[in-house]
Amino acid sequence: MIKVVIFDFDNTIEQWIVPEAEVDIVMSEKIAKKYGLHPTLFRSAYNDVKNKLRGGKYPSVHDRYNWYRGALAQFKIIAEDKQLTAWTEEYWKEITKRVSLFPGVSELLSELRKKYKLAILTDSDGKKEYKMMRIKKLKVDKMVDGVFTTDDTGFNKPDPRIYQLIMKTFNVKPDECIMVGDDPSSDLLGAKRLGMKTIWTKQSIHVSSHHAFIDYEITDIKEVAKILNEKALK
Repeated sequence: MIKVVIFDFDNTIEQWIVPEAEVDIVMSEKIAKKYGLHPTLFRSAYNDVKNKLRGGKYPSVHDRYNWYRGALAQFKIIAEDKQLTAWTEEYWKEITKRVSLFPGVSELLSELRKKYKLAILTDSDGKKEYKMMRIKKLKVDKMVDGVFTTDDTGFNKPDPRIYQLIMKTFNVKPDECIMVGDDPSSDLLGAKRLGMKTIWTKQSIHVSSHHAFIDYEITDIKEVAKILNEKALK
């Protein structure tokens, strides 16, 4: 019997792709202008660093401070710590202004919370406070029973420790949990390795591939309620 429903945050319940793209452009143009760089060249360097760091095992790989520092280093520019910190904080403030929940998320969480414990499990943004800015702005912390970021264990998904922390917090076994996420290799692989059920939500992407560690696939987050009502999960 499922007792805990665990949701990823970015691109699962929060619309992330457009805000990220918009703020990447805004900040890249601002930083490039300060150093007399062509915005397109700086953005290319930034994306190169981002792609190399993403997927790393520690929360610091998601820190925009490191992304900006790495991008500028490609032009042999060493920015001051104070400046890098200011840009990072500005980045997250701008992102927070733009984000929103997918349609139907508030209603879904309200419905599910009548029957299940709900948790958010999300990778770090470099510091937990940056992720919590968006979660609190969208009032998601008031809609669930616990918010967990990989800052809590020091290891990004799919490392098992963050999933184990959730199970310990709610005193449940793996087969009493179901994980909902948009990134199979990050969100769902770690959950399935421990014995949890998994739901892949593809509302932000259009792909036809399938993975053996995925139990259910959906194209609308509201379909989670229907899956949980299936006989096999009661």
